[in-house]
Amino acid sequence: MFGTIFRQALPYGPQEGVKFMKKETKILVIITARGGSKEVKNKNILPIQGVPLIAYTIDIALKAKLPDKVVVSTEDKKIKDVALKCGVSVIDRPVELSSDTSLVEDALIYTVNYLSEKENYHPDYIVSLPGNVPIRKEGLIDKALDLLIKNDLDAVLSVVAVGKYHPDWMLKLDEDLEIFQNIQSKVNQRQRLSKLYIYDGEVCVRKKEVLMKDNGRLPLYRFMGNKVRAIIQNKEDTVDVDSYADFLYAEFLVKKYNIVPTCYKA
Repeated sequence: MFGTIFRQALPYGPQEGVKFMKKETKILVIITARGGSKEVKNKNILPIQGVPLIAYTIDIALKAKLPDKVVVSTEDKKIKDVALKCGVSVIDRPVELSSDTSLVEDALIYTVNYLSEKENYHPDYIVSLPGNVPIRKEGLIDKALDLLIKNDLDAVLSVVAVGKYHPDWMLKLDEDLEIFQNIQSKVNQRQRLSKLYIYDGEVCVRKKEVLMKDNGRLPLYRFMGNKVRAIIQNKEDTVDVDSYADFLYAEFLVKKYNIVPTCYKA
């Protein structure tokens, strides 16, 4: 599969991988955010404690030590205004790369090509951060880069355990709502389920050449390369805001950890 899983306790400490980097190494952070969210309208700019949601992602990206450039990729003017207030550049994303069916990798590749052509900026590594994931432990981005560079990997991404929402226990329904078992599994105790994980959206780092090449894998991993490792996150401390329930949980976590972005000036 994608190699071994790497478990790291939080919070993250000093990053040993810095010594493996060449002085001219360039690391680009791309924060992706669309304005066309349907279930939660304008979710990327909804305020938590008076701060737009995406500002939490921008703030943690700016606090990372290893990246030298942070940009936001969006087609939305309101998201753009928030990003500019946070002091980061915005790459205007074409509308055709901003639909519900658009691949985020297409937006990332467009951004890399744009910076290469317009600014003569050629990054070695790409950090991609969805703007609707507001909770990240400080040091996570650097830790992922450290793991990637030190071990010469193609990609590193953060994951959480699927827990009881396991494929062995999932069901299929036909048009009459008759139930069928998804997988013929005899496991009836959670403790006996195989350990499976899912990408949580907190961080994904890649070599640039890996991002730019479709390796023919299944859609989720087409731009990941072959040498991929994971950082296991605490499921209770991560949230990908796609519903109002997610948003309320994000508010809870922000208050719980007293997270106050310093980049945003209203």
